[in-house]
Amino acid sequence: MFISLIADYGTGDPAFTEVSQRIKAELPAAQIQCLSVPPFSTMATGFWIAQLGLNKGPQPRFIYHNCAPRKDNLEARPDNEGEG
Repeated sequence: MFISLIADYGTGDPAFTEVSQRIKAELPAAQIQCLSVPPFSTMATGFWIAQLGLNKGPQPRFIYHNCAPRKDNLEARPDNEGEG
């Protein structure tokens, strides 16, 4: 199983490790590829979802993404305040 993890935090951000660790806990055989997009860039996120999802790739494969565009306050928030 191959999982593309697309997020708007840099690949050096511990969040990639945290998400990868949780995925591996549930799917130990999964191979995870991390791809970073610019902060809050839903356009870049959508581009890569389409690019990876519509072209040939290993099977089975999944695309997981996390990009949270915040318009009201672009500063970091404690405990991801304001996000569902």
